[in-house]
Amino acid sequence: MAAVIGIPLVAVELSGPQWLILRRHAEGSAWWPLANLGGVIIGIGASAIIVRWAMVALGWFAPIEFPSAKVWSLAGLIVGTSYALVTGLALTRLRRR
Repeated sequence: MAAVIGIPLVAVELSGPQWLILRRHAEGSAWWPLANLGGVIIGIGASAIIVRWAMVALGWFAPIEFPSAKVWSLAGLIVGTSYALVTGLALTRLRRR
């Protein structure tokens, strides 16, 4: 329930102020909130998959280490990078129009 409500709220929180400015400078900016939501969802999904893979296949983390600074650091790096790639591509496409 928290993910169903929380993820869209985070996307709106991130994209709302950005969209207010972007709508003045780019046509098609109505897609910006969806790009943000996609970036958040892809980032969290990729983070879950990669952290789990690092725990099982590589043995970097023990199951008892959740939550730990190492796990959150790796997850944050993955979420941030994925979010930046998705929204960066969307912004580049919007600015080309």
